[in-house]
Amino acid sequence: MYFGSPLERLGPDAVEINQEVKKIIAGMDVSNLNFKTLKDLTPELTQQMFGIVPKVGNLTKQDIKNAQMFINKHAATLVQMLPEGSTIGGTSTGVQKVLLDAFYTKTGRVASAKTGSKAGLAIQVKNKGISTQEFLEVFGITERGKENTYKKDSNTSARIKALVSQTGKMLTNQAVREHLMERQESIETIQRIADGKSRIMFSNEVTGKRKSVNIGGGVTQENFQELYEHEIGDIAEAIFGERMRVPNHMEGPLKGTRNLEAIYDKETGETKKAN
Repeated sequence: MYFGSPLERLGPDAVEINQEVKKIIAGMDVSNLNFKTLKDLTPELTQQMFGIVPKVGNLTKQDIKNAQMFINKHAATLVQMLPEGSTIGGTSTGVQKVLLDAFYTKTGRVASAKTGSKAGLAIQVKNKGISTQEFLEVFGITERGKENTYKKDSNTSARIKALVSQTGKMLTNQAVREHLMERQESIETIQRIADGKSRIMFSNEVTGKRKSVNIGGGVTQENFQELYEHEIGDIAEAIFGERMRVPNHMEGPLKGTRNLEAIYDKETGETKKAN
């Protein structure tokens, strides 16, 4: 688990999911897994996190209300966690149609040389600048003082179920990648599983325009320069939703340099140094 990650912002239920996924993946063969085929490994825990009584079928009226409360509280994080509609090579990441219709735009077809497919695939691009209000309305969450939508004909239930599934998939993906890094799995395997994560957006200080830097497949020779041009705080804010500040050593031979051993969580004793 890493400082400032989405699972920390989603609360203790997400942290539990992270731990459980790592237990499950320890005994799994990951050689054939990729972003699309790696599903939510703890679907019942994901439903519980959203306030839903675990089940396979339709959501109840109370399930929807509970889920709407969770979505309303964590909207910014959930928007950030929505994956891209396609991998770098142009293959589908498996986002459900109800989410594609709401948050993605279909663009031109990618060349078959990139996808390995005989026919180029139409690319679904995640919309830029999805506002909190726009996001909440899709799930029947209205402005304060008005009753939220949960009628069967509103498609709210299907959209919530899709978001729950996609969020669980992303939490699983993060936990699996962390586990694979801890056991020093090949970078190719980790990148294959990561390929589909949301691209990170940075603002150009001079023009004010936003630029996409794709780190879904990890840091590569192609994107290193683009990342290098940004300050650590900007990168952290784009990825985690908040700026990270690593304190300096206050004394000794390293005085004035960054202290990665500084404790940021007094309860767990965790530091800003990745273990």
